[in-house]
Amino acid sequence: MRGIGEMRRHSRGLIQILFQLDEVKRGAEVGVWRGSTSVALLDHYPELYLYLIDTYDDDGLPKALSSKLSAAQAEEQAREAVAAHADRCEWMICPSIDAAARIPDGLLDFVFIDADHRYEAVKQDIEAWLPKIRTGGILAGHDYSAHHPGVKQAVQERFGKQFKVARGKVWWIQKGVSSASL
Repeated sequence: MRGIGEMRRHSRGLIQILFQLDEVKRGAEVGVWRGSTSVALLDHYPELYLYLIDTYDDDGLPKALSSKLSAAQAEEQAREAVAAHADRCEWMICPSIDAAARIPDGLLDFVFIDADHRYEAVKQDIEAWLPKIRTGGILAGHDYSAHHPGVKQAVQERFGKQFKVARGKVWWIQKGVSSASL
């Protein structure tokens, strides 16, 4: 198991947020890319079963990502990265909304959203994934920052002031705990 200090900053932040939970057995990562967060979660939680959701489609990739790596290369790296945990993962190569429709409501302990950062996409991801989380579970996402105004707008509109932001620009809310309206 890798130490928490060796992980990327947002992975550390997410794992620290998940300490709020009594157990972390089922989760989903929406937007896997190269798999670094997936590996951090699977290394840290040996009983975790993780749904890995990504389209791996070059269309619509931010220039910063597409100039460094194609979607096919990122998918190959992600599959290699999580190979040691293959028995505890389920790949869903499809749009986030389609993947959410295949998962029963209330099944997951957490969902981490780090996919399309545009406002409409984040808004749709929040609405699609929130019902999939059990009461007391955590909905979180990455890149709550001025560099990603769509993320900020969607999160603020949906949750008002009832969400928190942790290290690594990770926003989060605990379902049924942070707000009675969730």
